[in-house]
Order: sequence, then C-alpha cells, then structure tokens
Amino acid sequence: MNRLHVLILCPAERFGGAEVYLVGLIEALGAAGHRVTAVVGTEVHHRLAALPRAASATLVEDNDIVWDWSVGPVENIQRQQAMLAGLLDRLPSTVDVVPFVNLNWLSVGTGLLAELTARRLPSVALVHLCPHPIDMTDAERMILRASMRGPVRWVCVSRDNRFFIADSLRAPEGDIRVVHNGPANTATLDDAALAERRGQRPALRARYGFREQDRIVLTVGRHDTQKGFEEAIAVLRDVARVEPDIHYVWVGGGRCSALHEALVRHNRLQSLVTLVEETDQVDDYFLLADLFYFPTKYEGFSLALVEAASFGLPIIANDVSSVGELLDGELSRGLCRTAWHWQHVECMVEMLRLPPEQRAAIGTATRARAKSFSRDHMYSRMMDIITKSRDSHEQAD
Repeated sequence: MNRLHVLILCPAERFGGAEVYLVGLIEALGAAGHRVTAVVGTEVHHRLAALPRAASATLVEDNDIVWDWSVGPVENIQRQQAMLAGLLDRLPSTVDVVPFVNLNWLSVGTGLLAELTARRLPSVALVHLCPHPIDMTDAERMILRASMRGPVRWVCVSRDNRFFIADSLRAPEGDIRVVHNGPANTATLDDAALAERRGQRPALRARYGFREQDRIVLTVGRHDTQKGFEEAIAVLRDVARVEPDIHYVWVGGGRCSALHEALVRHNRLQSLVTLVEETDQVDDYFLLADLFYFPTKYEGFSLALVEAASFGLPIIANDVSSVGELLDGELSRGLCRTAWHWQHVECMVEMLRLPPEQRAAIGTATRARAKSFSRDHMYSRMMDIITKSRDSHEQAD
C-alpha cells in the first residue's frame, strides 16, 4: 500500500466534537502506516498534545489557521491563504501530500480551500456542521463552490447537512458525499454482552451515589449554547413536580460549564441536577440511566446520540437536523418539536411511566438502527476517500 502524508488543516478556535473526530482519524491513519501532520490553533494544539491517541501526528501550532469571528471574511481568507501557501512552499514535494480540511462549520476554512483550489491540489474537506442554510457573501460562496468543482472532495456527516450545504452554496447535492459518524464499539456490542454489562447497574448506581429507585435522565454533550442546557433544566424541573424520584445527569465539559453550574446553584437545583465533567467512564452513565435526553438546537450527526441508542436507551430528542436519520419517530416515540416545552415534559413523563419491558422494547428498536453506524466503518470510508484523492493527483500528473 502506498504511504501518504495527510496534512490535516483544522481552523477551529476551540476543541469540540469535530476535533474529537480528528483524534480517531489520526489514530487510524497512523495504524495504517500513513504520515500525519496536523496544523491547528493554540487551544486545539494544547488538547491534542495531551492525548496519547494523537501521538503519531506531528502537531504544528499556527493561529493564522484559525477563523476569527471578530473580523470579516476577507481578512480571514487572506490570512489563511497566506499561511497555507507558506506551509506548502516549504514542503519538498506535494506529490504524496493529501490535505484534509476539518471544518467544524461550513465557512471557517474558506481561505484554505481557496489556496488548495488555486494550486489544484487534490484534497478532502469534511464539514461537521451546517444545520441550516448559512448566509455568506457571494465571494465566499464562489470560492467554496469552485473548490467543490475543482480538486476538493467534499464530505459531510449527515444527509440533512448535505442538503443545507448544497442549499447554502447553491451547488448540487450529488457533489457531496455522506459518511455518518459512528461510535467505537457499542453499536457492535452483542445483546448478551450488553445484558451482562447492564447487570452492573445496581453496583454502578451505588458507586455514583444514586438510589435504585431513582429515575435517571442522562444527557452527554458539551456545555455550549447549541446544546440546550437551559431549556433542559426547565423541562426537568417541571417533570420533577410529578415524578419526584427523577434525577438529571449531564456529562461533558465546555466553555459554558461555569455558567451552567452557577445556574443550577442559583435555582437551587442541586438535588435534581448532577453535572459531571468530561470523563473516560461515560459508559457507566449510559448503563445506569433510564432515559437519554437530547435537547440540542442543531446538530451535525451526534456520536453521543448513537452511543445512547447503542446501549438500548429510550431517547427523547429535539427533531432537528440529522436526528431523524437515527431515530424513527413512530418506533422511538421520543421525537419532539424544538420549541414545544410542554411536549418535552409530557413525552418524558409518559416514557418514565411506561412499564420497564415497554421502555426496553423501545430501546431495543432504536439499538437495532444504531448498528448501522460504527467508528471502524466511518474511518475506513474516510481513508478510502483520502486515498482516492491521492490517486486522482497521480492521474493528473
């Protein structure tokens, strides 16, 4: 197999789900014998450098790659383009190089894609999030559309996002590939193994300070305005009025962590809400929970949602972009309209009051759908796309 030099270009300001994806991609590329260089900003560099799974990559810290939302697109595009031009000029050869542009938002790598298009350098762009048609200047739209028609293979993580990307750029949907996200191993965990792990539930509840009679509702996600924490707290507070044994657990870190902790204290909700920072033991929480709640306002394709389904948890979720690609409204009985507070309350109360065997049947149906998504398949498809980009470079030469 030909060894590649994959040049990962990450314009994200902060470390989020799109950057977590990179950790697994770096690991998969390294295991396949490929060389990886990742160009990132300071915060992402700090996080990647601390992760053993990313150790096979050469990390380059350069804040000129980061999209700065405080300035206009022209300044960002020029700065990114100049940074990448200098980097590529310093390489002895680009024959074996495949740039991989990791976009946590559709428009944040426009300068990078402009330079790759100008050089006609076969590349891959992965868009993690485009939850609705994004407003942009005609110049930005022309640059991105030119890259799509030119040397860049475009990929996104859900069919909904593909539609919104195409709508934003006024480009054909067929020019964008879809590779859904998938979890590491829970989707392929067989039923017997999952049943054995569920047997740990009483011990896990005792370890984390919960009673067996507690009705535990779980959310896994970043503390960010996108994820719907404040709306979730309002829903759970109303549910608790009729279900006094309910307890809400939110697992995840993020830039709004301190704000949300203060919100819980200010409203005296400590007995109802437990906030857990990022942890390697997140599987424990999937095992001890009764229900998974996903109040996000928009999404790419959530790994946490697939993981919850893989553990056979009943799910209540906002019916927003890409969620319906995993959840079937009739089977799951948990798809809710975003702004309908009382629908969330009623759905959660109804789900918690179902007989355990009925709740388990709903979780089993959702788990069956989750088996279509796996991390191995996700990275295998992505590496195939990267390799084919390199092959097209050789054919062009």
